Amino acid sequence: MSSKDNTIEITGESPFNLSSGVFEVQISICDSQPSADEVKRKSFHYLWKDNFHLRVKDKRFSQVVGSSKNPLPNSLFQKGTVWVVIVDQFSSIHT
Repeated sequence: MSSKDNTIEITGESPFNLSSGVFEVQISICDSQPSADEVKRKSFHYLWKDNFHLRVKDKRFSQVVGSSKNPLPNSLFQKGTVWVVIVDQFSSIHT
């Protein structure tokens, strides 16, 4: 996490069943874990969100979030823990 340029690089195992591909997703950063039902309904409180073409290779992904057009709020960098929620924009199966 870098507060200098207000970006965070998120890496991890793909939340999707396919081992490789590009997914249209919405990434949200929350200060508390939303319930599965809130994620399904997309009705949870978030500190920041944006849409991405998430590239997955060998079941792994890496994505830098935050930009000059949609910067991460400074308050986010004061949090000890945050939750990252990735939701497929075109399928309710992949959340």
